[in-house]
Amino acid sequence: MKGDSETTGYHSGKEEQTRPFCRRDFFFDSSSDFFFLAGASLYVWLGTIYLEYERKVEGIPRHILNANDDAIFYNYTDFMNHTYHDDYLILNDDKELYISKYQVVYFFAALCFIITGVLECFNRDDRCIHSILPVILILAGSSGMCSAFFVEENDYLSAIFNSISVHLFLLEGIGLFARHIRSMSRNLMIFLWVGDIFFVTGSAMDVALSYYWVADDLDYEKAALFVVSASFWLICALIYSSSTIWTELNLRKKLLDENQNDDEPGQE
Repeated sequence: MKGDSETTGYHSGKEEQTRPFCRRDFFFDSSSDFFFLAGASLYVWLGTIYLEYERKVEGIPRHILNANDDAIFYNYTDFMNHTYHDDYLILNDDKELYISKYQVVYFFAALCFIITGVLECFNRDDRCIHSILPVILILAGSSGMCSAFFVEENDYLSAIFNSISVHLFLLEGIGLFARHIRSMSRNLMIFLWVGDIFFVTGSAMDVALSYYWVADDLDYEKAALFVVSASFWLICALIYSSSTIWTELNLRKKLLDENQNDDEPGQE
C-alpha cells in the first residue's frame, strides 16, 4: 500500500551511507494500492449516498424516521416512495425483497480494505513479518463489514461497529506515519507524510462523526463532513499509489545504471 520498496542513501558528515529497507514486492504493493484506492473511492460514493439521504429527510422528525414502516408510509408516503426506488436495489418487488444501495457500497468498501490488509501481510520480508499494521487494517475492514450487515436491521449496532472500525483506521494511520519516519528517503518520506496527514485527518473526522451516529444525532451538515473525510482518504490513496510507482521506477533506473556500469570495459 505504501511505496517504501527502496534502499535509499542519506548523508552523515562527508560520507554517504546506505540505510537498509524492507524490500517489498511491486506486485503486492501495486495490488494493495489498487484495493486501497478502490475502497477509498467507494467511501466517497458512500458519503454522497448518505448526504443525499440526509437532504431528503431534512425536516422530518427523528421519531418518524425511526418508527415502523406503516407509520412512515402513512405520514410521508411521497418521501418513502421516492426513497424506496432511489436508495434501494429491488430484488423482487412482488415479495418486497430489496437491499439498500448504501449497504452494498459499504460492504464492498470494507471488503477492499480487508483485501488490502491481507496483501500487506504477504508483502513482508523477515524483518517486517511481525508488523501489526496489516492486522489492524484487516480488523478495521472487518468491523466496517459488520457495520454494513446491520445497517438495515439494527442501526445502533451498525453505529457501534462503525465506531470501532474508524478508531482502528485512525490507529492504522498513526502507525503508518511512524513507520514512514524510518522507511523512506527524505523526499519520499515528506511526500508520504502528506498522504498520512490526509489519512489521519480523515480518520479523526470519522471518529468524531461516529459518536454522533451512535447518539443518532446526524444531520445534513455532519453528513457533508463525512464526504470531506472520505475525500481525504481518496487523496491519501492517490499519494500512496503514485509513490509506489515512483519508487519502483526509480529502483529500476538505479539497477539499470548499475548494470550498465558493470558492463563498461576496463572496470572490475
